[in-house]
Amino acid sequence: MKSMNRTTPLAATATPAKSSISGWFRAIPSRSIRPVKSKFLSVVCAAALVATANAQSLPSSYDLSSEMPPIGDQQVNRGRGGTACQLWAAAETLTQYVKHFEHPEWDLTNPQHQFSPSFINNAYTPIPGVTYSEPITELTRVGGIAQSIYPYENFFTDAGVTTAERQSGLLYRVTGLNTLWDYAKTQTPPIYSTSQTLIDQAKSYIVSGHVLDVLLRGDNLMFPDTNGYPAMNFYDPVYPTGANLTSMGHQVVFCAYNDNINPSATDPDHRGGFLMANSEGANWNGDMHGYLWVSYAYVEQYVAECSVITSIVSDTPVITGLDVSQGKPGDVVSICGVSFGGELGDAKVLFNGIQATNLLFLNNSIEAVVPDGATSGELVVYNLNGLSSNAVEFTVVPEPSTGLIALGVMSTLMMRRRKRTGDVTAEEPRRHHSRRRSSYH
Repeated sequence: MKSMNRTTPLAATATPAKSSISGWFRAIPSRSIRPVKSKFLSVVCAAALVATANAQSLPSSYDLSSEMPPIGDQQVNRGRGGTACQLWAAAETLTQYVKHFEHPEWDLTNPQHQFSPSFINNAYTPIPGVTYSEPITELTRVGGIAQSIYPYENFFTDAGVTTAERQSGLLYRVTGLNTLWDYAKTQTPPIYSTSQTLIDQAKSYIVSGHVLDVLLRGDNLMFPDTNGYPAMNFYDPVYPTGANLTSMGHQVVFCAYNDNINPSATDPDHRGGFLMANSEGANWNGDMHGYLWVSYAYVEQYVAECSVITSIVSDTPVITGLDVSQGKPGDVVSICGVSFGGELGDAKVLFNGIQATNLLFLNNSIEAVVPDGATSGELVVYNLNGLSSNAVEFTVVPEPSTGLIALGVMSTLMMRRRKRTGDVTAEEPRRHHSRRRSSYH
C-alpha cells in the first residue's frame, strides 16, 4: 500500500459555496447562534457551509489535524482509563474549536491551551430524570478548563472541583451543539443513501473548520494495533459473520477527510475516508502516532453517533454595570458582567491600575474592595487568561489625612475650652444680649 503520512497537509482544491445557507440553516438552532469575531467564520457562515444533498463544491480533501492538541493517552491508568475515551474526544473537540474560531494564536503543545477531560467528568452534577449525559453534551453545562489547572490525573483520584475551577470552566461553555446522526439507541446502521448524505454533511463541517466527535460501534476485535492486529494507515474492515456490531465501541475525533486516501480501491466508499484521532496515546498505530484513516464504507456502517460544536460563549470579559460609581478605599463595589470566570491564573480587578482584594469572584459577578492608594480612573476586570474587559470609570473619594483629622479635633477642643472660660476671641464674635424691659415702672 502506498504510504500515507497523516502529517502531510491535504490539498483543499475548492471552497464550498456559501449559497447553501438557505437549505441548511435549520441544522443549527437559532438559539445556538452568537456573534463571532469578524476575522473568523461566524456560526451563520458555518451553517452555510453544511453540504447540500449533492455536496456541490466540496474539495476532494481537507485537513484540520494541525489544529488538534497532542494525542492523549486514556490508558495512563488502565484501572479506570478505559472509560475515558468520551471525555478525551469532547475535550479535544472543544480545544480545536477554540483554536480555530477564537484563538488561532494558541500553542496547543502548552497544557494551558488544552482542555481537561477530567474536569468534564468531575464537574458533572446529576440532572433530575437523566441517568447519563454524554461528555460532549456536558460541555453545554460545565464548559472546559485547561489541563494546566486540572490535569488528567485528577480523573483517577476523584478530585473535587472548586468554585473557582467551576466558574472558570464557564468561560468556554458550549452554546451550540449539532448532532448529525445518532443511531446508538436503535443499534441499526443507516441505509446507504442516507449515510452518503450525512457523510457529505460531515465533510462540509470539516471544511468549515469543525472537527467531529464520533462514536464507533462494534467490538473492535479487528481494530489496528489492538488484540494482536497490526498497525495500519487505512482501515476498511470486513467483519466476520457473528461479529457484535451492536455493542458500543469507542469515542474518537474525525479531523480530516480525503476522497483518494486509498487510490487502489474501485469505488468511492472504499477509496476515501476520514482521519480519526484516537486517545490511546501517540505510540498507538505505529508511524501514524495515534491517528488512523477509516473508510467511508466503515463510517456508513459502524459510526453510531456524530456531533459537532457550532458555538461557544465568548471568553472576553465584559462589565455591564457597577452598583456604585464612586467610593473610598475599603468600600465594597459589586461588579456585574459576563465571562469573568473564577479567581484563578491572571484573574483580577484593577482600580486605575491598583489591584483590588476580592470578596467574591464569579463568572458573572464580583465583589471587590477599593484598594488603598487607588485613584479615580478606569476599573477593569481580567480573567484567568489575562483577557481584559471594557473599562468603566470609577471615582475614588479621598479620605481626610490623619494629620488634618487631628488638627480639626484639636481646634474643636480649643474652641469649647474658650467658651467655658469666657475667653472669646475675635474668631468667635461676642453674643450681645439685649436687656429685657420690665413692664413695671
